[in-house]
Amino acid sequence: MFHIALFIAFLYLVWRLVLPLPYSRLSKVILSLFLLFISKYHWLQLWIWGNMFSPELPTWAVLILGGLFAGFVVLLLLTLVGDIIYLIRRFILRQKHAKLTTSARFAIMGLSVVLTVFGVHQAIQVPDVRTVEVPIKDLPAELDGFKVTHLTDLHVSHLFKHDWLNEVVKRTNDTQPDVIAISGDLIDGFVENRLPDIDAYKELKARYGVFMSLGNHEYYYDGPAWAKTFQNMGMHVLENAHQLIEHQGQSIVIAGVNDEVAERFHLEGPNLTKALNNAPTSAPIILMDHRPKNTRTNIQAGVDLQLSGHTHGGMIIGFTEIVRAFNQGFVSGLYKVGNGWLYQGNGTGLWNGFPIRIGVPSEITVLILKKAS
Repeated sequence: MFHIALFIAFLYLVWRLVLPLPYSRLSKVILSLFLLFISKYHWLQLWIWGNMFSPELPTWAVLILGGLFAGFVVLLLLTLVGDIIYLIRRFILRQKHAKLTTSARFAIMGLSVVLTVFGVHQAIQVPDVRTVEVPIKDLPAELDGFKVTHLTDLHVSHLFKHDWLNEVVKRTNDTQPDVIAISGDLIDGFVENRLPDIDAYKELKARYGVFMSLGNHEYYYDGPAWAKTFQNMGMHVLENAHQLIEHQGQSIVIAGVNDEVAERFHLEGPNLTKALNNAPTSAPIILMDHRPKNTRTNIQAGVDLQLSGHTHGGMIIGFTEIVRAFNQGFVSGLYKVGNGWLYQGNGTGLWNGFPIRIGVPSEITVLILKKAS
């Protein structure tokens, strides 16, 4: 469906943007073929490497190809906006001579280039630290101020390499958290291809440890192998499991569930009942679930705070609404859901196949638990 949608987008851009340009037929053919290549970039990855998430190419090539695809999406969005304005002028405002002019088409292409260069530059930066207070109902006074630093969607790859991860780890450790919680998608690629870049994960430090759940991208590249690798690096990998933390005489539960894509690889999918088996019901529960899809069900089952990723915050203002529609209304930030909360992270990194951020920054998030008034 993804590749079909991109082919339709390609046809739309050729129809609305390329064919009306005052160029020769050959020039239009070349431009159309260029757009076709960009739109089929991920399909070509799938054909060459067997997946479309981690091309084993030099960093400069990954950046250029991913940036071109991001530019394709920006061009598509701006062309759609141009056509919506045209339709409003033509059929609502009754402006009979309204049309998408040649100068407007050049403006759309020029603005696409500017926004893409800016957005790609923003996407590959080391994220700033964001602090969010979360009021928890019936939180014991001893847990007031408990600090959880949340990372998600780091996607270490040939785009986000060891130098970037080293700085992320330094900034994370500087927050001096009680717990570090990572809600999946730490990598893109198989273990043997990523080992040179992930050494810094060993340096993550928190008072009570580093906890993580697996995201869909770990499962794409042998989830069990990645779980073992992260365990060997000192992380607590919670696969439908929980761990009890004692802090100043009070307990707090840190739990994690598997991503639903695990079932595609004949592995166990998300199972909250199993994850919380024998967990004390009186203790606050923090759950790592890579996707926000099951938030409402999880909170109804007693979760006080869910930490999720997967959406990357929507990446581009406006595009956020499309991402929201595919994620049960959740895209970025703190949401009150029933008697609990969801923190939906923007992501610490980004998938190398769509490396762009416009108005939706990546983040390292410090969540401070507070007693609800």
